[in-house]
Amino acid sequence: MKLWIFWPILISTFLSAQTFNIYFQLLEEGRIQEVKDQLPELKSKYPYEPAIPYLQALMDDDGYSAIIQFRQFIEKFPDSEYTDDAEMKIGEYLYARGLYGQASQQLKKITLKYKNSNHLQRSVDLLVSSFKATGEIDSAKYYVSKIKA
Repeated sequence: MKLWIFWPILISTFLSAQTFNIYFQLLEEGRIQEVKDQLPELKSKYPYEPAIPYLQALMDDDGYSAIIQFRQFIEKFPDSEYTDDAEMKIGEYLYARGLYGQASQQLKKITLKYKNSNHLQRSVDLLVSSFKATGEIDSAKYYVSKIKA
């Protein structure tokens, strides 16, 4: 009997996850304006959905502004399914800017906190490259061995 109470919640959670997967796919296809056009409606329909601020950060044209949004997202939604994605976006940004010391600090978080992340291999690759760029070869070896263990 109690299952009937939770059934609508489960269905709405599943449907909203499907809804946002469509928008992430559109972004991957480069159809950013279509997602931007739908954002006001999504905000009103799903006001507490973590995917909304994550989508906004992904669409921000200004890298620095996007990083601020990703950090706010991580702070507000630490247990979201998108948190490791946001952490990775920050690490990639720092690495791309040549801020290898900061990038290595950021990328370590992914390798240590999100062991099941689909970003694990990429974060390790960038972490090792960051360490190499700053001459920290021993640190690179240490983290590679720690991750393999």
